[in-house]
Amino acid sequence: MATRLVNCRVGLENKESTLPNQLKLDTEMLKKVLDVMLGFAKGGITMIVASHEMGFARAATDRVVCIDNGKMLSWMNPNDTNPKKSRTKEFLKHIL
Repeated sequence: MATRLVNCRVGLENKESTLPNQLKLDTEMLKKVLDVMLGFAKGGITMIVASHEMGFARAATDRVVCIDNGKMLSWMNPNDTNPKKSRTKEFLKHIL
């Protein structure tokens, strides 16, 4: 029931059995999905999300884990713009 409600909110009705690589997420749809997830976060729902969308991460999270080649580099506050690890700094420099 909850999945159907979310799917309707982002325009993915009747796509519950569709594989992720079969979905086309254009910019408008991506914004709808992120807005729904932001609403969940503001409502106190805990989520684990993998994303390169740092604006979303800052708005929706209280912790960010940076992972490189399957290994955790750092665990940080999403508003931290000066991480301690050089690899994390390098990554953030390219996406911010």
